[in-house]
Amino acid sequence: MAADKKFSILVVDDERAVLTTYGLILSKKGYDVETALSSVDALAALKRRDFDLLLCDYSLEQEHTGFEVIEQGRRKNPKARAAILTGYASKETAEQARKDNIAILYKPIDIEEFFSTIDKLLKEEYEPKQSEEEGESHADSKQEGSAKGSSQPGTGRRSRAI
Repeated sequence: MAADKKFSILVVDDERAVLTTYGLILSKKGYDVETALSSVDALAALKRRDFDLLLCDYSLEQEHTGFEVIEQGRRKNPKARAAILTGYASKETAEQARKDNIAILYKPIDIEEFFSTIDKLLKEEYEPKQSEEEGESHADSKQEGSAKGSSQPGTGRRSRAI
């Protein structure tokens, strides 16, 4: 990669204030940032261009998730790095992120951790196993066990506690 090329980042969050904040702080750090308020907007952006990094809120509109956006982005650019931004992560979410080599950042996001994780992802130094371990302890301490959701009758699946 040329030294003068900016890393491109797509940020997806359905909360306008949060999206604007991420966009501004990343732009001030020198990244080429595009923001999307919905999965539909994100998919349109992914059709227009490739991104080096995808930062997606876990829970998007109409029961879509950041994992869906990341999957589409990686179909076009398999080398794209990614992170899920969430306030509520279940063990299943953390496991899926680890399996798919996706970082997890927990809201409210610590700004130093935010930039450190982005830097590691872009330098391809991120280790997903850390995310899984942090996810379990974070979910347990933040939501005192409630973030794991309740079993949905007849499915054995857990609901998203959002």
